Amino acid sequence: MKLFGMLYSELLETYDSAAGSTAFINSLQIFIMAAVSPLAGLLSTTYSFRVVTFTGSIIVGLGITLSGFTTNPQMLYLTYGVIAGIGFGFVYSPSVTIVNYYFHKKKALANGIVGAASGVSTIVLPVLYRTVFDVYGLHGGLIVLGGFCLNLCVGSVIFKQSELFLKVNNTSVHNSKNFTTSDSILGKTTSCFFDSIKIFKSILKSRTFIFYAFAFSFAILGYVGNFVIIPPHLRSRGVENSNIVKILTTSGVGELTGRILVGLIIDKKYVKPEILFTGSMIISGIFCIVFPFFDAVWMNYFYCIYFGLVPGSVVTLIPLMIISATNLQVLTPAFALSLLLNDTFCLLGFPLSGWLEDMTGTWDASFYFLGGSQVMAAVFAYTGFSYYSKYQTKESHNLGDLILTTDDDKESIPMIE
Repeated sequence: MKLFGMLYSELLETYDSAAGSTAFINSLQIFIMAAVSPLAGLLSTTYSFRVVTFTGSIIVGLGITLSGFTTNPQMLYLTYGVIAGIGFGFVYSPSVTIVNYYFHKKKALANGIVGAASGVSTIVLPVLYRTVFDVYGLHGGLIVLGGFCLNLCVGSVIFKQSELFLKVNNTSVHNSKNFTTSDSILGKTTSCFFDSIKIFKSILKSRTFIFYAFAFSFAILGYVGNFVIIPPHLRSRGVENSNIVKILTTSGVGELTGRILVGLIIDKKYVKPEILFTGSMIISGIFCIVFPFFDAVWMNYFYCIYFGLVPGSVVTLIPLMIISATNLQVLTPAFALSLLLNDTFCLLGFPLSGWLEDMTGTWDASFYFLGGSQVMAAVFAYTGFSYYSKYQTKESHNLGDLILTTDDDKESIPMIE
């Protein structure tokens, strides 16, 4: 999804469509992904991470493959936006949260290593995208990429409900594997659904979580939005496609090293995740705003390396900050709620970046907008951390705890039993 910028520039060139309406294709996919994430979390708890991600992988492959048979950008709203978006929703949320149930002391490093895989993909995939589009064209390339996405199925089969996850959710391995013998699938799903609604309502009582969720939303908009507009921005300045690929791959190097480094820093307790997040967003926002004033080729490389190294790394802090605002037991539904808000911002923000280019004729205003978004992320993160430090009592995150305290009245929150 982060590499939609590669497809974005191809769509703009092939169909000569408006930048704003074309960007809405990716926004729709991200929003649909977020909308189904709470359902993915529910199904992961009811069935398994493996079943949900495997199903999502097939849907992703189907959606992108069908996109290769479209004849206009509008049809991509359904295939690439809705169908692939549903698939990514089933894959992304379980994939991000599952690692937190396997690690305790090295949780930040574990998240960093998992996130570093995104850096590897950012190094490899721009070359793959450019190659398939050059060899097979836009439509043939999408068919090839659809088949490539089916490799997600291979990764999903290694997912397993950890003992820790089962303990946190008050169940056992035996019941997890054999619930169909005692309860109907429909009955268990319905019961779990209503319990999840109670948990969602309880999570939203936490003001710290609300502040953090808005911070994440502005941060994701600013970070991912950059990679949507960088390819067409560079192309508008006369940079060749082969050089654009090289520039984008440098961000992958930054992500690969930065996310592991950030994990080590947090685990060593050199700095709190919230402070690192806030400082990084302020610097990144300012850099994004001044970037359009530079024309030097080296600055394009430096900018992408920086964005992979810094804002690309602090994104891995999101699960840790959610746990600090709530607790481990509700990480999966809390992450899904945060993701829904994050991607609602992207639904509106990405087309706005394109519309700014339509109105001004350059991508400069889009960078100003995305830079401002990152500064706002810092404001909300710092406000949330300050509120947490002042009002919220220190609570145990012991896996045996079944109580989460809200910011205001410290009421008990019902958990799935």
